[in-house]
Amino acid sequence: LEALLIVDEPPEGELLHIDWSMAAANGAGTAADPVWTSRPDSISLTDWTRLQNDLYPILLTISYCDCGIDGMEVSYMGNSRLQGGSIPSSEGINVADGFVPKEGMWVTGGILLLLAAGGIEWYRMRQTQELSEKMFR
Repeated sequence: LEALLIVDEPPEGELLHIDWSMAAANGAGTAADPVWTSRPDSISLTDWTRLQNDLYPILLTISYCDCGIDGMEVSYMGNSRLQGGSIPSSEGINVADGFVPKEGMWVTGGILLLLAAGGIEWYRMRQTQELSEKMFR
């Protein structure tokens, strides 16, 4: 998800290759429950921190009441600071080429193989039919 936030154009395919080397970023969470974070090394720590500050909500609270009602309350205060300048440019996000290299060549080879097998089978059936006609005359 974070990779899709910093592309210049929408992806052309459904699968993406994200080729990043990751670097450590500022940790998050409390001292008792720290959260390990990372960032692409092609984005500076300053730009990554600005993106996170502009993107993440100001407040997100999920409360569960075990008081016979089993109610859950979600409080959300969005952040309206995200703008075009908040998103750093990055490299290493490419649309997937396919499962194998030179996919078109493999498809063409497969079709030719099917045509050859069909031709051989047609020739075999014709020979069998001619032989049976000779035998039962």
